Amino acid sequence: MRAAILTTLLVVLALPAWAEPLRVGRDEAIVVPLNGAARDVVVGNPRIADVQVQGPRRLVVIGKGYGETSLTVLDGAGRVLLSQPVVVTGGEERLVSVITADKSGFKETHFSCAPRCVRVLEDQAPGTPAPK
Repeated sequence: MRAAILTTLLVVLALPAWAEPLRVGRDEAIVVPLNGAARDVVVGNPRIADVQVQGPRRLVVIGKGYGETSLTVLDGAGRVLLSQPVVVTGGEERLVSVITADKSGFKETHFSCAPRCVRVLEDQAPGTPAPK
């Protein structure tokens, strides 16, 4: 019983440490205020999201392609001001993957759905690697 209570307590205390993703629609932008002056801004996959610095304490995140990437912002001393996932969707749409199989193997097709589904171009599919 003690172990269950301890486990529950640890999970509850860890919840604030999990960053809620920033959500932005494709071809849309959101303003992100910062608690300090940004010096370095790193986007995990620039094909999914772009960031413009609008001042030392304000960023604009722009959705470029469907999927999820990371955003990290550091101050002049190298301290992390922001470290959050960024999820880009078709506005309020949801992404659906359909996997089919035949004798030649598996095929995955992606759709952005709400209220109807529209096929997502393969170069916009989640998990697509960035160009080298």
